[in-house]
Amino acid sequence: FLIGMAGGLAAALFGIGGGPLFVPGLVIFSSFPIYLAITTSLGVVVFTSLFGTALHARRKRIDWFAMKSIVPFALVGAVIGAILTTMISSSLITTLFGLLEILLGLKLLFVIIQESAHLNGSFK
Repeated sequence: FLIGMAGGLAAALFGIGGGPLFVPGLVIFSSFPIYLAITTSLGVVVFTSLFGTALHARRKRIDWFAMKSIVPFALVGAVIGAILTTMISSSLITTLFGLLEILLGLKLLFVIIQESAHLNGSFK
């Protein structure tokens, strides 16, 4: 219940689809193997993404041109990723997923620090 609620909230609030919360949540709290957590998360993300997109579209908060430009490449990346998961060990996938989450978190933290410094006039 909590994994679903947190993932859905993150999906609509941050535009992340919920995967960064669903996958670790399923692995840590529900003892899912990483492959099953990833594929289950993908299935759930379809619905959270569609619902979140519909709500944001009603408020005219989507750049449709950018979306149309990104989707074809995202689909190619999804095919490649699905193929790679059949060739990579679960421990490597878990490690790569964890590193990705750490790097994205650090990048976001860096952006927040830069924006805060800029707003406070201390950024040069």
